[in-house]
Amino acid sequence: MSDTFNEMSKTIAQDFIQSILFVDDEAYSTEKGDHLFDAKLMCAESVARGFLSTAYAPEHQEDLKNIVDVGRKADVIVLDWRMDITGDSDQEQGDDEKDEDVTDFRGAFAISVIKDLINNSECGNAVDQLKLIFIYTGELGLGEICTRLKEEFVMFDKLNDYTLSYGGVRISIWLKESVASSLKHLPENKKRVRSYTELLDEITTEYSIISSGLLSNTCLDALTSLRNNTYKLLANFSPSLDPAFVAHRAMLHRPDDAGDLLKETICGKLNSILTDADISQRVSNNNIHDWILSRDFVDTEITVKKATTDTSAITITIDNTKRNLWQNEGYVAVLSKEQNGEGDPILKSKEIKRCEREKLKEHACASFTPPNFNPENFNEEFSILTHHKRNYLSTTKNPSLSLGVMIKDGDRYLLCIQQKCDSVRIPDGEQRKFLFLPMKENDQSFDVLFKNESQVYVHLSTCYKECQALEIIKFDPFEDSGIVQAQKSGDSFYYFTGGSENPIKYQWILDLKEAHAQRIVNNFAAQLSRVGIDESEWLRRA
Repeated sequence: MSDTFNEMSKTIAQDFIQSILFVDDEAYSTEKGDHLFDAKLMCAESVARGFLSTAYAPEHQEDLKNIVDVGRKADVIVLDWRMDITGDSDQEQGDDEKDEDVTDFRGAFAISVIKDLINNSECGNAVDQLKLIFIYTGELGLGEICTRLKEEFVMFDKLNDYTLSYGGVRISIWLKESVASSLKHLPENKKRVRSYTELLDEITTEYSIISSGLLSNTCLDALTSLRNNTYKLLANFSPSLDPAFVAHRAMLHRPDDAGDLLKETICGKLNSILTDADISQRVSNNNIHDWILSRDFVDTEITVKKATTDTSAITITIDNTKRNLWQNEGYVAVLSKEQNGEGDPILKSKEIKRCEREKLKEHACASFTPPNFNPENFNEEFSILTHHKRNYLSTTKNPSLSLGVMIKDGDRYLLCIQQKCDSVRIPDGEQRKFLFLPMKENDQSFDVLFKNESQVYVHLSTCYKECQALEIIKFDPFEDSGIVQAQKSGDSFYYFTGGSENPIKYQWILDLKEAHAQRIVNNFAAQLSRVGIDESEWLRRA
């Protein structure tokens, strides 16, 4: 197995990680002991490696909120397991009782921090965010710590006696160097002892484990490029341009529209930074090759029907050689280079074309799926990633009705094809007509899909040829905003409500990306412009 891809992932992680938060009640203590933590030395080691680190020594339970707020901003958070915090109910016992029940409060504060970090986070729940959490402790019972964490976080998978994982969150347990001399009777824990320098190495390694992938590497590289160009970006939006922007805003019929232009301008600059960084090279042929070598693939088989009668079908085994050929030259190259014993191609061009059409969707994902991956719904999830701008599962902002917005009325799905410029600046007290194309459930041929409340994928096809099915629905603008805006209901979904003449509530489902929505509009317009005439059948069939 090649380590080239894994080393590249570590380099990307090293470049990306900027901030580390250390939380230890001994951070600024002058006392020596097994729980010693030298914040000054750790921060110095961090700076030497290019990390921005800060150490926080909590004293009261009220410090929890500040730690969580900063922890959400940090790329990595390192927690001591035993922290004596004023305000813990267990801490209010007498000294004798505290000594007897010392295990009761060990980890209590660290667990509270982790719970608040991964729950009710602005980043979503644990499965939707990437966060590396280290436990760096002087407590010797690492197995007991891992067991306690598993009991508190039942949804986490216990990878070993020192590591738990759930979604993009990874918790890793390590020992402070100050306890090395106490491990004579615990030789299995010696491998978890780390000095400050070694701990920083482990941070990079562990971060690369949870982010090691073609898509995640590319995303991290993109974020690193944006971080590195932050001040260059700010220089483009100098305060000296404020008068020009305000003047532009003042000349608009609806001044609030100026914010959309500024947003698009900023997005354009971000895109320019990523274009200059050429982040697409993270998924070049060479990197795909390294990725394939870094995984233990199981060879798969593709069966292709022959057009001749001498044999009904042939089987092609997809090994790593063919995987690389497939990635470099395409599916047709894999099939066309299959030869018989005499060195002649086995498949004709028509057979290859038919196979490409019939088998590509069926075999492509499975042929590039490592054994430890569950290939179910990979294609659906990637499709949603590429054509959804946002959906009801991932929004905190009230949606507005415009091009590409899909709504639901009972069992009916409707796609808004109203252009943006006709969806805004609606005068108060005036209704606006919106155009909708019906969408029908179709598991065989579809152009839009999403996951419903039951976590079932719904496949929808646009009714292009049923021009008479085009619907026109009137809506009132929301208050004085000039737009039709959905409001959150008691069931946590967003609904658009028609005007006074149409009290129906339409559930907001998703927003398509502009290009996908515009393609649907163009296809529908092409159907509208088709010409139907009567003519000589002899001439028509010529």
